[in-house]
Amino acid sequence: MARTRERAPVTPEREAELAAVRAAVTRRIGPEFVAARLVPLLTLPVDLALPLLRRLRGRTGVALAPDLVTQLNTVAVVAAVHALRRRPRSRAERWAAAGAAVWCATSPLLAARTDRLVVLRGRSPLWAYVVGGVLSVPVSVATVTAMLVVMRSARDEHRRATGH
Repeated sequence: MARTRERAPVTPEREAELAAVRAAVTRRIGPEFVAARLVPLLTLPVDLALPLLRRLRGRTGVALAPDLVTQLNTVAVVAAVHALRRRPRSRAERWAAAGAAVWCATSPLLAARTDRLVVLRGRSPLWAYVVGGVLSVPVSVATVTAMLVVMRSARDEHRRATGH
């Protein structure tokens, strides 16, 4: 039977600090974090289908272009969300955001048409499921790092403000 550690009760001061940090993180980078998670979600159907389609067409190797385009789209969308948060949005900017969402969902299909960025040429295209996961690591690490930096900054700011 596995033993679980019981948590010590959280003091009201610590609870207030945690609530302040959560609120600050949500306010500072919440929309950017959502955007970073949304882009891969939009491309998920395409990412799952492309290796199967490549295999059905009798092609070998792993196409890197769709995964690279997804990672670049993620960075671009996070930068755009960050910029849009700095000033009020016009109607044209909202339409541009909708167009960007469509682009993010379909651009891996366009990238899959090229054979320039194909690796493991003698292997099954199904290796793309492994390779795609490895390619997503840098953006995921950057997202987690940004979250940790903002959390630390918010915690330090709260402690300075409350004198703890």
